[in-house]
This record gives sequence, structure tokens and C-alpha cells, in this order.
Amino acid sequence: MSHRFRWVWPVSIRRQLVVGVALVHLVLMTVFVLTLVHRQKTFLLDRAERRVLFQAELLATTSVHPLLSSDLAGLGEILAVLVRDAGDVPDAMVTDPRGRVVAHRQLGEAGDRLDDATIRATVAGAPRARLVARGQHTIHAAAPVMARGRHVGWAWITGNVSAERAQLDDVTRTGLVYTGVAVLIGTAFAMGLARAILHPLSLLLGGTEQVSQRRWEQPIPVTSTNEVGTVTHERAQFEAVLSGIGEGICVTDTVGRVLMWNRAAEQITRVPAPVMVGAVIPGPLCLVDGDGAVKDFARTVMKRAIDSGEAVSTAATKLMRLDGSVLSIGMTSAPIRDHAGAVQACVSVFRDVTRERDIDRMKTEFVSAVSHELRTPLTSIRAYAETLQDLVGDEATVQEFLKVIEEEAVRLTRLINDVLNLSRIESGRVRFKEESIALAPLVARAIQTAEPKAAMSNVRLATDVVPDLPPFRGDADGIQQVLTNLVDNGVKYNRPGGRVEVRAWLNGGVRVEVRDTGIGMSPDAVRRLGERFFRVDSSETRRAGGTGLGISLVKEILQAHGAVLEVESAEGRGSAFRFVLPVGGGA
Repeated sequence: MSHRFRWVWPVSIRRQLVVGVALVHLVLMTVFVLTLVHRQKTFLLDRAERRVLFQAELLATTSVHPLLSSDLAGLGEILAVLVRDAGDVPDAMVTDPRGRVVAHRQLGEAGDRLDDATIRATVAGAPRARLVARGQHTIHAAAPVMARGRHVGWAWITGNVSAERAQLDDVTRTGLVYTGVAVLIGTAFAMGLARAILHPLSLLLGGTEQVSQRRWEQPIPVTSTNEVGTVTHERAQFEAVLSGIGEGICVTDTVGRVLMWNRAAEQITRVPAPVMVGAVIPGPLCLVDGDGAVKDFARTVMKRAIDSGEAVSTAATKLMRLDGSVLSIGMTSAPIRDHAGAVQACVSVFRDVTRERDIDRMKTEFVSAVSHELRTPLTSIRAYAETLQDLVGDEATVQEFLKVIEEEAVRLTRLINDVLNLSRIESGRVRFKEESIALAPLVARAIQTAEPKAAMSNVRLATDVVPDLPPFRGDADGIQQVLTNLVDNGVKYNRPGGRVEVRAWLNGGVRVEVRDTGIGMSPDAVRRLGERFFRVDSSETRRAGGTGLGISLVKEILQAHGAVLEVESAEGRGSAFRFVLPVGGGA
């Protein structure tokens, strides 16, 4: 009596869970192993092909001199040594451009002509390194022998890939073992999970039976809640956010290997996630930071963030796509720490700022053009105002009006000059010199310039410059403008009877301090100092006037000199501005 086999799906929930998990583990591990074997095969064979091509190119380079000197015996010895020492090169030879063997590892085979169809196609084609044929355990490659731009022969290499095949077999066997272990572990896990899930269900079933029998002596003993739905919902939201965000997000480990590459990163770079994930930055990306191409992870902003342990931003990175288009990339990278504070990875957020850079460039060009155009009418206004002052004589009212016109024209000219200078510095059109400059004359000139205004405001000016101070390295006109602006601000925002002092001494460079006893600033104002057109909002600052561009210009000039403006201030107690200039050698 024969019994036909029929698969019956288990009725028990416990068995369904155990069998289902075991089947899922089996399917997933089978797919994983097949994918792993395929990827490993691709990797190993690609590596072997690159190795054989390299060996062929190396042989071609080595064969140039023997071919030119007709030392065919020496060339044959080179081939014999190559086959003997390489271990993975069973055969090698050199032919002339038409395929006639001129040197072989076995000297007796020289003079024969290669007559394989694939070889004939290679010889007839353009002289470039290429793979000729692939076998089960061998790969054949050819590389042209070039001498002074002339094709004088071919170098032929047969590479043995038996080691790669054996390694692939080991990977396959290991994958099958892991599959069996994973199925066993999954089955054990499913049994434990089934117990954890079914236990509260059985308690709930017992409680409902009590209710149906109207027995109220014990409550329904359900002591746990299912959190899987909540976790799944939160994960879906997180993935939706990452997919929908407009900025590219890249997560790398500490050696630069990409762990995550979101959809926006794919759209910006046009490099898909499967290509980037697992690659080490820059990988297939063509990045340019400043004036040089980024060839390794050590030159990236991500590496700087990992090394410093702090967030690092840059807007100077350019990305060249495969289609030739070039983008300006704004990127911020920040380290990711574990519970102990150690840096484990780096997350980078980047976006395409090409349009913003273009708009900023157009803005700079517009400001520069308008500033130039405004100078001419302002010069005429000042000239006519001065002429009218001489013509109207002693008419007090008219003289007062003309003086206001002249003062406002001067103030507007100063504003235009500040805007134009900022525009020039930002656009890179201002190139500051690097000369050895003495600081004392610049300080004296800044004090001399501010003396008339200081006398009118009853503000005392003082200097304390260390004698024989070494010269600094920089641009005299730029630092003169910095000192003049800082001293002028010290006088402008001071009180009658106040004091402005310029000090300079040697400490890690030429350290300069401009200190005043004026109205001072709040901590919030100090943080915002240097923003374009920002001025402290108070009755005293409004009365003093100003454009809010002076400190911005000072910061730009100092930054071009590699210096940073430090500000210390307190409301009602005055302010101090400090910076350090690099020492520039002998005067």
C-alpha cells in the first residue's frame, strides 16, 4: 500500500512560528550565501584580471630595452624567471606587432606565429592592454610594448586563477555551514519566542474562560503589552524622514567606509547607494577641495571631524559628476560617539550650493558695479557743495545746509568704500601682500587720524607699543585700515573724558590690543559682532552713527592674514579688541 506525500501546514501556532522562522532562515541564508558567493566571485575574478593585466603591462615595460637592443636571449631569460618566480604565471611570451613570437619562456618556441582567432583580433586591434581570453583556471592578457610612442611588440601573460577558485569554493562551503547553523539558531530562537508570545495569550485565554463562566475570583492575569507595532511605526517614520529629506546624508565609520547613503545623496551625486555603501570615501566620487583633488579619506572634512571630535563645515568642496557637470557642495560633518564618548562613526549632511554660489557671485559683481557708479555723482555733490560754500559767503543758514550735504556725502562715500572693499575681499580680487612691516608707524598713523574726532569728543588717545618690536608679516594698507577702524570705533562709542589705548607686544606673534572705556556691549551683541550692517541697538549708538560694516571689514582683513579678532566687552565698562599677527622676520 503506497502513501503519497502531502505537505500539511501545522495547525498549532507554536509549530507555525517555529517552522515559519526555520523556513525564513533557510531562505534568507540561502539567498545571502548565493549573493555572497556571486559578489565574492566577481571580486576575486576582477582582482585576478587586474593582476594579470598589471603583470602584462609590467612585462611590456620590461621588454622595451631587450626588443630595441635585439637581446632576445636575455628577454627569454626574463620570461623564464617571471614564470618561475611569480608562481601564478604558468606561461609568458613576447611577439612582434603582427603576432610572431620573438621570445618565449621556452626558447625553442620562438619564431612561431600565433594563429588563434582571438589573438588575431587582438593583434589587429589598437595597441592597448586587454584581456584576451578567460578559462576555468586561467586568464590570458596582452599589453603593447611601446618605445618612444612606437608600437614594437606585444607582451602576453597567462595567469593562473586556481587559488581564487579554491577560495571561492571555501566561501561556498563556509556559507553552507553557516546556513545550517543559522537555521538551528533560528529554530531555537523561534521556540523561545513562541513561548514568550503564547504565554500571555494563554493567560488571557484562561481569564476569558473565567469571565465566560462568571467566575470573578481572579483577575485576568495579563502583565505585558505588545510594542512591536509601535517600534515598527517609529522605524517607518524614521526611514520616511531620511528618504524625504532634501539634504544628502552619509554615515561613515572611522576609516571612511560608507554605512548609509540616503536617496537625496544619490540624487545629488548621481551615484546609487549600492555602489557607495561599503566603499571608502571618496570611492567613485570625484571631489576637489580647494585647489587639489581628494584622493583619500585623510583629506576629507569627515576625517577632520573625526580627528577633532567636533562638527566641521566647508563650502569649498566641488563634485564632478560622471556627465562632466561640476557642483559646489556645502557639507557639515559631525562625529558620532558611543555611550563612553568614543568616536565610532561620522554623519555628514551635504547639499548642492551651486546656485547659491552663483547668486552670491552675481550679488558681489552687482555691488561692485553699483559702488563704482555711485562714486562719480558723490564726488560731484561734494565738489559743488564746497564750491557753493565759497560763493554764498557768510549766510549762516545756507552754510549750515551745505555743510550737512558735504558731511552726508562723505559718510555715504565711506559706506560705499566699505561695501566695495568687502565685495573685493570676498570675491578674491584683493590680494594682500606678505611683507615685513613695522607696526609702530601704523599705530601712530591710526592715532593721528583719530585725533580730531577724539578732541571734539573729549576722548584721550594713548599708545603702549613695546620698543624694538619685531616686524609682522602682512599687508601694511590692510592692517592700517584695521587699526584705523578699531581706534575710530573706540572714539565714536566712547563718553566724554573716556580713553582709547592701543597696545602691542610680542606673545606668540605680534599681539595687538585696542581697548576703550566706552559704552560696551552685551554678550549677545558680542556674538553678533561682525554681521553685515549689525549695530548695537541703543540711543548712544544711534547718536554716534555708523554703517555696521567696519568690524565686518576688519574680520575679513584679519582672516586673510591668518588672524582672528577676539572681543571682550561689558555694558558700561568698555571693550577690548585683540588679534595676533605672524612675525615676519627682519625689518
